[in-house]
Amino acid sequence: MRIKDLASYRAGAVLLCAMLLGCSQPGNTVGGAEQLADNYYQALKNKDFDKAAAEFADTPGEPRAAWLDRLRDYNSKLGDLQSYQFIDKEVDTVFTGTRYILRYKTQYSKFPATEMLIVFEGVSSYQGENGMQIQGVVVKSKGL
Repeated sequence: MRIKDLASYRAGAVLLCAMLLGCSQPGNTVGGAEQLADNYYQALKNKDFDKAAAEFADTPGEPRAAWLDRLRDYNSKLGDLQSYQFIDKEVDTVFTGTRYILRYKTQYSKFPATEMLIVFEGVSSYQGENGMQIQGVVVKSKGL
């Protein structure tokens, strides 16, 4: 192979990488993940557990109905959601999409908690209205 051919392949590879990175800009959709989380917490504040559960991915391993039961259980143990405050986020771009890990400080009527929402935006648009859905929630509280 000639040096000229190698340079051509390298230039093509660099161009391909730049195009792929340009198409996957997690910074552009972080606001969407935060808006999804805000919708979720507003539904919890309004005690609309069906609406909150609708933000979750419905998978055979974690059906949406199981999340609905879990949200009601959290409410019975922690009380009504009084407030939530965004703490920080992590963004991880994976081959199949982008995962957002959003951390919140929450105050329920019985106990305070810290929560981590895992939001996933797949490369295909079959997920949720904006292509994002909650994959999971981790709630840490003395009330659980």
